Parts: sequence; C-alpha cells; structure tokens
Amino acid sequence: MNRGIGIGKRKGNKLKKLLLLLLLNSVFYTQDFRGVDYVINEGIKDKIIPGGAVAIGTPDKILYTNYFGGFTYDADSKRVDKNTLYDMASVTKVMATTLCVMKLYDERKISLDDKVAKFLPEFAENDKGDVTLKNLLLHNSGLPAYYSPKGESRDELFKKIFSLPKVYKTGEKMVYSCLNFITLMKVVEAVTGDMMYKFYAENITGPLGLKNSMFKPPVERVKDCAPTENGLQGKVHDPLANALEGYSGNAGLFSNAEDMSVLATMMLNKGIYKGTRIFKETTVKLFTTPGDPNSTRGLGWDTNVHGDKSCGPLFSKTSFGHTGYTGPCVWMDPERKIYVIFLNNRVYPDDESSVGGLRIKLHNTIIKAMENIPPAPTVISFYESAKGKIHVSVDANQAKGKIISTKLYLNGTVIKEVPATNDMISYVFDKSGNNDVFYAVNKNDERESLPSDKYFIQGKFKDLLIVDGIKSDPTKDTPYYDSFIKFSEGLKKISSAMVCNQNDVTNGTIKLNEYPIVYWACGEDNNANSIFNKEERKIVVNYLNSGGRVILAGSEIGWAFGRPQNGEEQNNFYELVLGAKFEGDNAETHEIIAGINGKHFNFSTETALYHVGYPDYFSPLKGSREIFQYPDGKGAALIKHFENGGALVYFGIPLEVISSGKEIQEVLSIVLSEMDR
Repeated sequence: MNRGIGIGKRKGNKLKKLLLLLLLNSVFYTQDFRGVDYVINEGIKDKIIPGGAVAIGTPDKILYTNYFGGFTYDADSKRVDKNTLYDMASVTKVMATTLCVMKLYDERKISLDDKVAKFLPEFAENDKGDVTLKNLLLHNSGLPAYYSPKGESRDELFKKIFSLPKVYKTGEKMVYSCLNFITLMKVVEAVTGDMMYKFYAENITGPLGLKNSMFKPPVERVKDCAPTENGLQGKVHDPLANALEGYSGNAGLFSNAEDMSVLATMMLNKGIYKGTRIFKETTVKLFTTPGDPNSTRGLGWDTNVHGDKSCGPLFSKTSFGHTGYTGPCVWMDPERKIYVIFLNNRVYPDDESSVGGLRIKLHNTIIKAMENIPPAPTVISFYESAKGKIHVSVDANQAKGKIISTKLYLNGTVIKEVPATNDMISYVFDKSGNNDVFYAVNKNDERESLPSDKYFIQGKFKDLLIVDGIKSDPTKDTPYYDSFIKFSEGLKKISSAMVCNQNDVTNGTIKLNEYPIVYWACGEDNNANSIFNKEERKIVVNYLNSGGRVILAGSEIGWAFGRPQNGEEQNNFYELVLGAKFEGDNAETHEIIAGINGKHFNFSTETALYHVGYPDYFSPLKGSREIFQYPDGKGAALIKHFENGGALVYFGIPLEVISSGKEIQEVLSIVLSEMDR
C-alpha cells in the first residue's frame, strides 16, 4: 500500500486541513474590489463627499487602498492622495483618547472603577462624585451630550464642563457625550503630568512609527488637510474642540488612511504591530466588548452587536469601531480579521450631505466582494391597489449561470422564487395587514444578497398621509402655512404622499385606516383646540389601537397638553398615549441628535423652512423611549409601541424646521426603522 512519504493518517488529515485553509484564505482575500471604486465615485457624483480614501486590510497585509476625488468639488481642486490628512472628528475618541486610557490601564496607573474626582477633584461638583472612568468610557456618566462654547478661554471651558450638573442618573442609560471624552483627556493629563497629545505621540504613534497622526497640524501640513465646513482647513471642525485650541479628547485628531491602517492592524492583531506590543491582548478584548446592557458601547469603542451600525449588517456582531461627524469611520471585524478605513470630508462645503447610507453601502460591497454574495435586486415599482393587492416589479439584476434565483419575501416568508432570468419580475400578492414587510433577494447557492427595498422600511414612504393640523385656520401673518406647503411638496418627491386638512379627518372625508402611516403636523399655535381637539385625539387613539403608525410633531403639543395646569383629559392623553412627561418649552438649542447613531440634525437655522424659538422637551414614561435628544440630553422625540403593532413617534418640534430636505429624509428613515423594531 502506498503511504505517500510516511505521513500518518492523523497528520495527513491535519495537512489536508491546513492546505484547504490556505486555499480558502487565498480565495477569500484575492478579490475584485472594483465595486468599492464604483460606490465611492457614485458618492462623489451625487455630491455626498468631494473625495475620500479607503483602505482594507487584515492583520497580515493591506488588501486594497485607493484615493478618490478632490479636496473640494471644484474641477481644479487639489486631488486626494496618500498624504491627505482628514479631520477625524469623533474618531479621535477611539483612535487617540481611548488608546491613551488603554495604555494607562495596561500599566496599572488607573482602574476603570476609579472615581473621576480622584484625579479631578473639581469634577465632583453638582453630585458627580460617583462617576467612574468606566462610566465616561461607556457614555452612561450622566453628563450632557454637549456644551456649546460661548467665548470662554481653555481653562474657563474646563471649569464650566466640570461644573455642569448631571442630566440623568449615572448608569441609568447611554447618552453619547463629547464631554465624557474631554474629561477623560484631563484624567490622562492628570495621571501623566503632561498634555494628552504628547503622551499619545510618545506611547502610541511614536512606537508605531506614525508620521501622519497629529493634533493641531503644523503650518507646513495645513496644505495637506482636506477642508471642512466654511473652508476650514487644518483646524478642527468641532466647535468645542476648536475652542480648546485643537487639543481635545472628543475631536481634534488629524490623520491619513495609512496611519489609520496601522492602528487598525494593531487592534486586530490583539495589541501588536510588526513585533511591537502596544497593549496586552486582554486589554484589547476588554475595551472592545460591550460593557453596558443598555447600549452597544464598549469601553470607548462602539460595537456592531445589533448589526445596525455604519459598518452594515454583514460585519460581524463582534466588530468594533467608530464614526466621526466630519465623515470618517473606522471598523474592525475580529471574526473575519479585516478592517475598513473610510476617510472623507462630507461637511465640505457645508453640513448638508449625509454619509450614513454611503458608509453602509461601502461596507456591504466589501463583504459581498469578499464572500461572493450576489448583488441585491432593485424594486422598480411597488404600490397597493384599491382592493388591497400589492403590485411589485423587480429588476433582479441577474446573470444566467451566476445567480440561481430571486426570492420574494413577505413578512420573512418566501412567497415566490423565480429562476435565473434576465427579465424583470412582476408579481401581485395579497396584503395581509398594516404591518406587512416585503423585500426581494438574489440567491447564489446558499449566499443570499442583502434585502433590497422594503415596504415601510429604508425610506420607502408609500401611501403616507400628511395631516395639516393648523391649516384649518391659516393667517397671512404667520410663516407656518407657506413653510408647511414647501415641506409637504418635499415629502411628495420621496413618497406617494397625500396632504389633507385636519377637518377632512374629523368629518370622515379622510379615513386614517386607509393609510399605513400618518404624519400629523401640529405646527405652532397656542390654542389647543385648533391644534388637536378631543375628537382628533380619539381618532388617533383608535387608529393606533388598530395597528396604525403615527408621527406627531409640533412645538406646542406639550404646552397645550402636558402642563400640570392643563385639564385631566389633555394630560391623560399626553402621558398615557404619547408616553411623555412635559418638562418645559425652551430647550435653548437648534439641534437634535439621533439616539441610535449619534447623528446631529440642525433646525431653526437660516436655511430652515420655519423657525421655532422654544422647542418642547420632555422625558419618557413607562412604555416609551427616546430616539432623538437635544445636545444637553433633554428629550426631543420618543417612540411608543402599542400591543397590536401600532406605533407613535412624538417630536417636540415641527419637522419643517429641519434645515434641509436630505436631513428630513434621514430623520424620517430613522423614525420608520424605529417603528419597525
């Protein structure tokens, strides 16, 4: 019997497995990333970003690096290249501040359970003596989300931040806060006796040989910095970090794709880069693991535990990373052993574009290229006929011999599977209820594409009813009417929306149960009866109890219904139906923040359709939860789900005060996604 060269059966099996593993890795990592080029170039074409840099790699090698577009949209703009430095914004929190904290933890110079006041005694003011370093890292300290500087000096700003009272009980919930990381920076400086940026250079970037990661770029490197809003170049975009002279723990780092790749490689390789150990393996694991059951946050790092972050649903649940307000994001997937760096300056020339969808599309494209996942089909048309029939046409994006079939799903169950064809699929099926979800996927062996367009999900606002709660008594001396018309016309462009008068609902001309979702615009009016009287409240409650979905928005709802001095019936509606406790009607801000991704949206600015000076703020009661907050942590919008599938989202501002159409679309996309949860 031929036994080869004397390898025993067990060793032979091991060798076969090793060879197979090497072969699989070779196939896995030898991929065509032309889809990445397409995605980014489309983003530039659509003016989401003027340019950017993408790097993909493993602990062993760089798989792909490319540079796109220019510093600006101008034809003669300087082109992005390997030397381009980007304002990393909140990526600073993980790729600088958290790394410094990890180093001190590694060296046993701090404990996560240390009280902040141990290092910064003045921080204990206003009942903050119980806040620990761990609370700061997990964003559950109780600190407000932000503080807008008012011309204070650097030292005065620190005093102001440390004197702020908590806005919620420590550990009660997660409120993403820049103040947490400014405080962490000061802790690092108190422990080391030097400014954090110097400690960072001496202990992180220096040992790794990084030359392009810095705070406050020197004059000779300003020309390499991609500009941000208002042409700001070489200076940090974040107002608070800017007021701190560019040396801050929440923002201020400038870097390029090459340096970010080195840091990502080190983190994926459990603290080592090319033989240089920066962190203990146990420290990397501890800081990148979710540490609070109320959120997805690790210690400093964010995670993809729910598959809903900017790295997309295909990145593993153990993935960790962060995003920055100016556009960049960094994500590492320890299960696939890959990282993706995406740097850009989406805030040039202004803060109008949203890069959230582009980020997810990029990461999905990368994983689909690496794992041979077929492209998602496209829903060409999707509508409901008068008899409750759903009509759908799907461009399957198929190629015979490559994709086996296209499957159509309704509520997670396959209702039709069509063999591979180059023809468009047309199908009609029965609607089973108000909460139906339809989507289509392509199938290639056992690898299915991501769901394509969904009914009620991902911005498909079909059959949306817009109810104007003030239009019944318009006056020429108020800006509300004209702004509402503009707002409604904007919604019609992204939906098959219908606009009606509130009286049409009250007299039965329009029946809410004929529409899957209702946006009730209450606007601003001090007369409760003209906003939302008892009859309208009853109609809305019945609609919610039958499974309907309502977005209720206006800056006077709390004033009309939530104040203690209001009548019992009004207050019962506010508390029992909306699930809110009215706190006040002057949030003193022009910004809301999405609770699920930290995205900021401006309102009542120069570009807003309608101005409101006194937005309501409130706290959620049992059965509801916040989905938008003001920068100080006060509630701006909450959601309440009802037992039979109904859902209500309540905003303390009229949505027509949002500053841009793109932002309104993104806000509504977040709302619809939350309603579907």
